[in-house]
Amino acid sequence: MPSQHILPQLEPIVAPHLQMLSTIGTNSGNKQADPQTRAKIIFVLKLMSTLFQTLNISRRADDQPESETCRPTDSRGEPAQQPVFVIVKQCMPMLHSICEHNTNDPEIINAVCLLLKQSVTTLQGEIRPLTQDVVNLTMACYKVSPQPSALDLVKQFFIMYGRDADMEQPLKGLLSELCSLTIRTIQSGVTMSDHTELIDCFFSMLAQVLKKQVGLFVNNEMDSNILVQCAIHSLTMPEQHPVKSAAMFLNHLVNVSREAESLVPLVNTHGEALFMQIMRCIGGEANRTFLDYFTDILLALNKKYFDNLSRYLNAMVVTPNFPSQICTKEQKETFARTVLRERANKRKLQETVREFSLICRGLIGSEYATQLLQYGL
Repeated sequence: MPSQHILPQLEPIVAPHLQMLSTIGTNSGNKQADPQTRAKIIFVLKLMSTLFQTLNISRRADDQPESETCRPTDSRGEPAQQPVFVIVKQCMPMLHSICEHNTNDPEIINAVCLLLKQSVTTLQGEIRPLTQDVVNLTMACYKVSPQPSALDLVKQFFIMYGRDADMEQPLKGLLSELCSLTIRTIQSGVTMSDHTELIDCFFSMLAQVLKKQVGLFVNNEMDSNILVQCAIHSLTMPEQHPVKSAAMFLNHLVNVSREAESLVPLVNTHGEALFMQIMRCIGGEANRTFLDYFTDILLALNKKYFDNLSRYLNAMVVTPNFPSQICTKEQKETFARTVLRERANKRKLQETVREFSLICRGLIGSEYATQLLQYGL
């Protein structure tokens, strides 16, 4: 269908749902939605998300982005406006109202964030005129009810606009505020496992920022020390996903710090604590299936901070009963020499870490351990 005909065809279908959201927002007063109204809100938000997913006029039939010269135009030859942009713009006042009156309903807040995330995914750079409004709404929701979907949404703005000079300072301020809110939320739990999904999405977001827009992380407004401490502490969680994300964040931090010199003191300050935590995890405090995540960090330290790692390993060797009461000083010395030698061969380092972990757990020499090593587990 020609792009200029899409919106007129959609309006009769979408309008009743938008009208319903508007009516709900107008009539809700200060009350939270009742179960029936709540179900309607969530249904419409999910319906709109699905619609936005399929309604991108800037993509070809093979799902590859159109070039600027091939972009659909209207009857005047101007670039055609994305229907999703028009609808999102109409929705924003209603979404603000819905969030304002349902701040304590995580499912509604999550549905709003997923809708906005899908709109950004579809529109990409074309969302820019609405960026401030979308970010303000997302942060208003996040302050009341931190949701992983909000982090996924804001991550897209960091990646899209991180190198835009006009956006750099606002994005740094946004990143700092997000970090402060998230750390406070994590600290409010009895255990870190109370916020497993949030920790996973948080460090996944930070890892992507470090990997693709490291300049945003060089940020005087942000307490980088507490972020690193939280990530190090997360390595001992029993859940796989937050451990993987925290390890990925720490791995990227070590790797990119040599490109952003202001991050070097951060790694130097926390490097030994990070190493000792990794050794405790290898020694038995973490699930064995997570060992490869820890190996990646060791390899990064070996490549970027060889002298530091040498000191850390020497300290580990002379520390009694560490990382386990079972391993001997000679076994630790062998492990240290092998780790320092493997600065490029990741597979060999993984084998070394797995074997040393079995030694620390008292499993080496057993039939079970032989089978694990045989299959690279």
